[in-house]
Amino acid sequence: MRAAPLLLSVAALAGNGHVDTRLGVPWILGLNPDAPQTKAVVFAPVSREYRTVEAARAAAPAADYIWFTPCASLEDPCDRMRETMGSH
Repeated sequence: MRAAPLLLSVAALAGNGHVDTRLGVPWILGLNPDAPQTKAVVFAPVSREYRTVEAARAAAPAADYIWFTPCASLEDPCDRMRETMGSH
Protein backbone atom coordinates (compact mmCIF):
# COMPACT_ATOMS: atom_id res chain seq x y z
CA MET A 1 0.00 0.00 0.00
CA ARG A 2 1.37 3.45 -0.95
CA ALA A 3 0.89 6.63 0.99
CA ALA A 4 -1.09 9.37 -0.71
CA PRO A 5 1.08 12.20 -2.04
CA LEU A 6 1.38 15.22 0.20
CA LEU A 7 -0.49 18.19 -1.24
CA LEU A 8 1.06 21.43 -0.15
CA SER A 9 0.07 25.01 -0.80
CA VAL A 10 2.46 27.82 -0.03
CA ALA A 11 2.13 31.56 -0.53
CA ALA A 12 5.32 33.59 -0.80
CA LEU A 13 5.26 37.36 -0.74
CA ALA A 14 8.17 38.92 -2.57
CA GLY A 15 9.19 41.99 -4.53
CA ASN A 16 8.48 42.37 -8.24
CA GLY A 17 11.75 40.96 -9.54
CA HIS A 18 11.55 37.97 -7.20
CA VAL A 19 8.16 36.89 -8.58
CA ASP A 20 9.17 37.32 -12.23
CA THR A 21 8.52 33.94 -13.87
CA ARG A 22 11.49 34.42 -16.22
CA LEU A 23 14.17 34.75 -13.53
CA GLY A 24 12.70 34.83 -10.03
CA VAL A 25 11.56 32.29 -7.46
CA PRO A 26 8.95 30.60 -9.73
CA TRP A 27 11.62 29.96 -12.35
CA ILE A 28 14.08 28.55 -9.80
CA LEU A 29 11.42 26.28 -8.29
CA GLY A 30 10.52 25.10 -11.79
CA LEU A 31 14.05 23.74 -12.25
CA ASN A 32 13.14 20.93 -9.84
CA PRO A 33 10.92 18.41 -11.67
CA ASP A 34 9.45 17.27 -8.34
CA ALA A 35 8.49 20.80 -7.24
CA PRO A 36 4.80 21.63 -7.00
CA GLN A 37 3.27 23.87 -9.63
CA THR A 38 3.78 27.58 -9.00
CA LYS A 39 1.74 30.62 -9.93
CA ALA A 40 3.11 34.16 -9.77
CA VAL A 41 0.89 37.14 -8.97
CA VAL A 42 2.20 40.67 -9.46
CA PHE A 43 0.52 43.71 -7.92
CA ALA A 44 0.98 46.45 -10.54
CA PRO A 45 0.04 50.08 -9.90
CA VAL A 46 -1.96 51.83 -12.59
CA SER A 47 -1.00 55.49 -12.85
CA ARG A 48 -1.13 58.39 -15.29
CA GLU A 49 1.96 56.91 -16.91
CA TYR A 50 0.12 53.67 -17.67
CA ARG A 51 -3.26 54.79 -18.96
CA THR A 52 -4.17 51.41 -20.43
CA VAL A 53 -4.10 47.88 -19.10
CA GLU A 54 -1.74 46.93 -21.93
CA ALA A 55 0.78 49.62 -20.93
CA ALA A 56 0.68 48.59 -17.27
CA ARG A 57 1.00 44.91 -18.22
CA ALA A 58 4.03 45.66 -20.41
CA ALA A 59 5.74 47.44 -17.50
CA ALA A 60 5.03 44.64 -14.97
CA PRO A 61 7.34 41.65 -14.51
CA ALA A 62 6.37 38.39 -16.20
CA ALA A 63 3.68 36.69 -14.13
CA ASP A 64 0.80 34.26 -14.39
CA TYR A 65 -1.61 36.87 -13.03
CA ILE A 66 -1.44 40.65 -12.73
CA TRP A 67 -3.57 42.39 -10.12
CA PHE A 68 -3.90 46.06 -11.01
CA THR A 69 -4.04 48.45 -8.06
CA PRO A 70 -4.43 52.20 -7.70
CA CYS A 71 -1.08 53.95 -7.64
CA ALA A 72 0.05 54.85 -4.14
CA SER A 73 1.03 58.43 -3.47
CA LEU A 74 4.74 59.06 -3.89
CA GLU A 75 4.49 62.01 -1.53
CA ASP A 76 6.66 61.77 1.57
CA PRO A 77 4.25 61.82 4.56
CA CYS A 78 6.99 63.41 6.66
CA ASP A 79 6.88 66.52 4.44
CA ARG A 80 3.23 67.10 5.38
CA MET A 81 4.02 66.53 9.05
CA ARG A 82 6.89 69.06 8.90
CA GLU A 83 4.55 71.65 7.40
CA THR A 84 1.98 71.03 10.14
CA MET A 85 4.51 70.96 12.99
CA GLY A 86 6.72 73.71 11.61
CA SER A 87 10.33 73.21 10.64
CA HIS A 88 12.64 72.80 13.62
